[in-house]
Amino acid sequence: MKTVWFKTRLVMISCLFFFGTGMLKAQKMPEVLEEGSLQEQMDYLKEKTNIYNNYRAVRDDIFLKMITNSLDSLELAKNNIQTLNDEINSLNNEKENLTNKLSTIDAKLKEAVKNRDSLVLLGIPMNKILYNSIVWIIIAGLIFLLVITGLFFQRNRKATLIAKSDLDELKEEFEAYKIKTRESREEMVIKHFNEIQKIREGR
Repeated sequence: MKTVWFKTRLVMISCLFFFGTGMLKAQKMPEVLEEGSLQEQMDYLKEKTNIYNNYRAVRDDIFLKMITNSLDSLELAKNNIQTLNDEINSLNNEKENLTNKLSTIDAKLKEAVKNRDSLVLLGIPMNKILYNSIVWIIIAGLIFLLVITGLFFQRNRKATLIAKSDLDELKEEFEAYKIKTRESREEMVIKHFNEIQKIREGR
C-alpha cells in the first residue's frame, strides 16, 4: 500500500515539475534581452531576478539567452578590433607611402637647388620663385596629409586599446556571471534533493 502511495506521489511531483518547466518555456522573453545592450541586460537581471539565501534565481531560458547574447557581444567586439587593426595597417601603409613620396619630393627639391639655372617642371621652364612655390605647396600638402594620417593612427590606436580593455572587462564579467549562475543551479539542485529526502523520510 505504501509503495503504491509513494509511486502516486512521485508521479504527481514529476507531472508538476514537467508542467512547471513547460510554463517557464512558454513565458515570453523580456524585450530588453532581445533589443537592449549587454549592460542593460545585466541591470535587468540584477533588478528583476529573485535572491534566495544569497543566490540569484534565473530562468533557464533567460540564462541561455544571456549566454548567447554575451557570446554575440564578444564576437562583435572581436570583429570591431579586427576592423580597427585592419584600418591601422592601412593607415600605416598610407603613412609609409606618404613618407616615401615626401622623401622623393625632398630629393627633387635638393636637386633643383643644385640646378637653379635650369629649372624645369614637367618639361616646362619657369622661374625659380614659381618653381619653389609649387614645390613647397606640394610638400606642405603632403605634410598636412602626413599629420592627418598620424592623428587618425593615434585615434584608432586609442580606440583599439579601449576596445581591448572593454573586451577583457566583458570577459571578466561573463566569467563571474557564469560562476554565480552555476553556484545558483547547484544550490537549487541540492535544495531539491533535500526536499526529496525529506519526502522520503516522512513516508
